[in-house]
Amino acid sequence: MKAEPVRQPKSFPPLGHKRWILAAGRPDSGPTASEGETVWVLNVSDQDARVEMTLFFADRDPAGPYEVAVAARRMNHIRFAELAGLESPPGRRRGFGCVVDSDLPIVVYHARPGSREADNGDITILAYPDTESVMAP
Repeated sequence: MKAEPVRQPKSFPPLGHKRWILAAGRPDSGPTASEGETVWVLNVSDQDARVEMTLFFADRDPAGPYEVAVAARRMNHIRFAELAGLESPPGRRRGFGCVVDSDLPIVVYHARPGSREADNGDITILAYPDTESVMAP
């Protein structure tokens, strides 16, 4: 039996949190693995979310915040290597962490290649939610 789409899309209350923390960026000297470090952001709200990402390093001052728009009822895939003005992509020769702030509740997870071998899958890590930043219903 095939499932049929609902005629009217379902509306969701705000889901997720307004602040997420990633502390699992890894140093890697190879270009493939570090360029693959990404963040996925899910916004189920009926409004566009304004997201800011600030990166933290062990050996230098933070970078950012970098502003990214996540359209209403959409998922956005953000590559760390593509953040404008970043000296070198995080993960390349240094570990990093990231704080993701949003004006609306969102869900965030971090993904990276599991290895340099093309046949191996990605590793995904749910970001740590700051439960104090939840939007009240």
